Amino acid sequence: MKLSQFIEELHITPCTWILEHNKDVEIFSFKPFPIKTRHFDEHLIYIDYLSNFSLEHSDTQLNFLCMNDLKEPLNKNVMKKNFPNINFIKMNQSQPLRDLYDIASDLFFAETRFTTFINRMTAASNANKGLQYLVNEAYAILKNPIIVIDTSYKILAMYHDTSSDNFADLKRQRELGYLTGQNLERMRRDKIYEQLRKSNYPVYKKPEDYPYGWLDVLVYVHGMEMAEIGIMEYDHPFNHYDFEFLNFFRQLVAWEMQKNDFYRDNRGMMHSIFMSELLDHKIPNRRIANHRKELLNWKETAYMYVLTIFPSGNTDFKQRAGIFAIHLQHLLPDSRWVVYNSNLVILIIKEDSNLDEFLPGSTLYERLEYNNLCGILSNRFTNLLELPKYYEQTLDVIKLRTYFKKDSAIFIYSDYYFYHIAQIISEKYDLEDFFDPAITAIQKHDEENNTDYLNTLTEYLIHVDDPTTCAQNLFIHKNTFFYRMNKIRQLFGLDLNNGTERLKLQLTLEFRKLI
Repeated sequence: MKLSQFIEELHITPCTWILEHNKDVEIFSFKPFPIKTRHFDEHLIYIDYLSNFSLEHSDTQLNFLCMNDLKEPLNKNVMKKNFPNINFIKMNQSQPLRDLYDIASDLFFAETRFTTFINRMTAASNANKGLQYLVNEAYAILKNPIIVIDTSYKILAMYHDTSSDNFADLKRQRELGYLTGQNLERMRRDKIYEQLRKSNYPVYKKPEDYPYGWLDVLVYVHGMEMAEIGIMEYDHPFNHYDFEFLNFFRQLVAWEMQKNDFYRDNRGMMHSIFMSELLDHKIPNRRIANHRKELLNWKETAYMYVLTIFPSGNTDFKQRAGIFAIHLQHLLPDSRWVVYNSNLVILIIKEDSNLDEFLPGSTLYERLEYNNLCGILSNRFTNLLELPKYYEQTLDVIKLRTYFKKDSAIFIYSDYYFYHIAQIISEKYDLEDFFDPAITAIQKHDEENNTDYLNTLTEYLIHVDDPTTCAQNLFIHKNTFFYRMNKIRQLFGLDLNNGTERLKLQLTLEFRKLI
């Protein structure tokens, strides 16, 4: 234990630090001051009368707790000059050395016992026998009734002496399988959960209308509140080590909840945790991703997409996003979701490339439209570790859609591919420098001659080799369309049989929409 902790836990008489070199040094035992040697161990505390302190000057690192049995008062300045590396503590009241040694022995025994208990609990966790086994082992160590409940107040595991008549309340809860309404009301009245969330450490409370005190702590899995552990104060009062033990025990419970039946029974929450970790780049490699995927029974196909849903206006969507996700499960049966940065992020896992369920007229589209929501669908991907990249794709479309003010419930990234390229270019260069000069020339000709060549070329580039559709969209005869295309080739020297030239023209037309 730390020296400062040892001094604090003596609890018999106030002490004064005469010299303080390193009060947080770890000490493992104690001894009387060695009169016949000058070899000291900095990890021991020497307890003795001041008259036995035989050093006159020393740079040695040591810890000395003394009772001043000398008549002369200690001169702190002289002590500091002569012993710069000593933790020197004086007891303010006389105490028989035997009593002091007994107390020190008890403290170090408690520390050793605590370490042994921690090792025993670690071994129990590694045995992979489940949460109830962990609770049984903890009871065998503490001899205090223990209960673990989830966030719905369902009992996950508990242990108490069933032969005792002192635990009628616990027996009733075991039969119910849940925390009783009376106990829940008591915890709400005493604001237990508020205290636990604020402290993030075990909290002790003795309710006025309950015969025993309780030591409680919350269990978190990846930052999400998942359970509570309560230990009843029975037979002996709690001490410092009970708090430390419970704080360590909750870490084991958190780990157990990730691998046992409870974890699998609450897959919805764990799916969200896994998705959040993927989005935050906290899954470092494929091996870990595969392990978590198998544990959660996720599929991984060649047709995975990210669908990010957000409100059309400025309304707060975060509070209802989870509820909306649950309602979508029958429409997207193999999907996984998480509320992330106030958006609803859904991993779509499909067996084919058909995207009909995202098109206008689909149930999903209408559901989003009715609830004043928008969805952005990413490109297809095949590797779960790429989830963050394709989520970013959807965010890019959220920014781009402001340029077009298109009234739609679902936007698909592939429809905005050119605009994304343009946005990236424009962050460093003048986008107009990348325009094909032919487009500018055609636009100028239209303005000066009242022609419609630019719209005609646009239709041609969209529907190459389909003159009928082009003519219909332009509301002209097909022969008129052919005439216009021949004039465009002649006037502006375009080789429209060249795919590269068509691409340059198409890019320019798309880029112009961002200007």
